[in-house]
Amino acid sequence: MNADIKFLKKQNFKMLIDIGANNGDYALHLKNLFKIPNVLCFEPLPHCSAPLKEKGFEVFSLALSSFKGHGEFIINSYDAASSLYSLTEITTSEWPEVSEQEVIHVNLDCLDNYLEKIKTPLLIKIDAQGAEAEIIDGGNKVLSEASVILIECCFVPLYKNQPLFHEIHYRLSKLDFIFAGIKMQYVGKDGMPLFAHLIYTQL
Repeated sequence: MNADIKFLKKQNFKMLIDIGANNGDYALHLKNLFKIPNVLCFEPLPHCSAPLKEKGFEVFSLALSSFKGHGEFIINSYDAASSLYSLTEITTSEWPEVSEQEVIHVNLDCLDNYLEKIKTPLLIKIDAQGAEAEIIDGGNKVLSEASVILIECCFVPLYKNQPLFHEIHYRLSKLDFIFAGIKMQYVGKDGMPLFAHLIYTQL
C-alpha cells in the first residue's frame, strides 16, 4: 500500500468485503495492513474457495451482479483475468499470454442480499474484470455503508461491452463517494493509460 494513502489506517476498519478475491492474497494483505477482524470474500472460481477458507475468510462462491440467477463465467489462462466478459483485442495484444480457456456456469447474486452481515467502518475492494457497474447496481445499500472503496476501473475496454471509468465514477458519485486518489495505474505499450486501482471515500 502506497505511503500516500496511509490515511486509510485511521479508518479502523471492522470489515473488509473483497469482491473478486481470487486466492485471497490481496485480502490477506489488506487484513494484516489495517488489522481488519472480519473478511468476506466473493469469488466464483471453484478452485479459489479452499485457499480463501484456509486463510480464515468467509467465502461466497458466486459472481456478484445486478440480479440473482445464473451466468457463464470465462476462465482465462491467467487466473485473475477470468471474467463474466470476453477479452478484447486490446487485452490479447497487451498480454499475449492471456487466453480464454474454459466457460463454466456460476451463480449470480446481488451484494445487497448480504446487507445483514455488515460491520462498520467498512472497506470494500472491487476487482471484477469488467463487471464493476453491475456489482454497484446490485449493491447500492451495502456500498453506501462503506467508508472506503478500492476499485479497479478501465479507461479502454479490456473486456467486451464493459463499462469504463466515467460510468463507474458516475455510479459511485450518486452514492456520495468522492474520487480520492490512485493506488496504481497501468500504462500500455503505446503509453496509453489502460486501467487503474482507484480510491473512493464517502463525502
